[in-house]
Amino acid sequence: MKITIMGAGAWGTSIAIMLARKPLEITLWANTKELFDELVSNRENITYFPGYTIPNQVAIEVDPLTAVKGADILISAVPGKYLRDVARKFVSHLENKIEVLSVSKGIESESSFTMSQVLMDEWKLDESRVAVLSGPNFAKEVAERMPTVNVIASKNEALALKLQSIFSSETFRVYTSSDIVGAELGGPLKNVVAIGAGIIEGLGYGDNTKSALIVRGLEEISRLFEAIGAKETTLRGLSCLGDMIATSTSNLSRNKSFGVLLGRGLTPDSAKNEVSGVGKAIEGLDSLAGLLKLANRYNVRLPIAEEIMSIVNSQITARSAIKRLMGRELKSES
Repeated sequence: MKITIMGAGAWGTSIAIMLARKPLEITLWANTKELFDELVSNRENITYFPGYTIPNQVAIEVDPLTAVKGADILISAVPGKYLRDVARKFVSHLENKIEVLSVSKGIESESSFTMSQVLMDEWKLDESRVAVLSGPNFAKEVAERMPTVNVIASKNEALALKLQSIFSSETFRVYTSSDIVGAELGGPLKNVVAIGAGIIEGLGYGDNTKSALIVRGLEEISRLFEAIGAKETTLRGLSCLGDMIATSTSNLSRNKSFGVLLGRGLTPDSAKNEVSGVGKAIEGLDSLAGLLKLANRYNVRLPIAEEIMSIVNSQITARSAIKRLMGRELKSES
């Protein structure tokens, strides 16, 4: 079986390293000649994922045609803000048999599409050929073979089971789900909450404040889940609550780190530059506009997300945003 990984960032590289431990033909596609040369020469992704050797059995390609030729499965690991442009480079090279797994988390700003919806839109794919992987999955911990548990969701049960078998190992456990919408929305939604958790830490507030933010953030997500038809079991599963716990508490989280800097008073641009560097995504930030458009379409209010948007647009200070949330109309929790 040939598997092509579209996107040689930290997560795509980590997946290549993990899957190379199995009897599979793995190709990792780099988006620039400079990155391609670096990966081939060093067998290490110094730019995006330094310190981890890419096994020799992983082929490195820069040409989309060569990368995807003969592939049975295409794994899309491109950050959301670049995905549509990259997908267009591959569209004329995809073979009819290919099945697609999206492992990126995000909501496109203009369309409010999820990542799999962007791929289906550009590649004219039937949903039976598409799956998504999500959960608490920091690339560094996966590469270091720390026990990690994720979910693969697809409308096609056979595809979900096939991918579950491919990915599962002693250190990477995979559950399956049919709720592709819920599994995919959980990631970008929890990333926004993680920015808020970072802001609270940066302001110097304590665990009371952060716990309240996470719980009320989960409530906002539940309202959108209900409106859009996602399942409650997905909300409290790995792709949403599980991922939220990791991203809101770990220093490996770029979303949380970005929020910490905002809370300390850095401008949004300065915080973004310090955290993300060249080409690295802050997925919660990139998803904010699309998320709020999606919520507006379903007439769902997301007060925490709205306040975070005001902060990143420099319309209000972080401390004033917290004060506004604390001063909202009193109501029953239920």
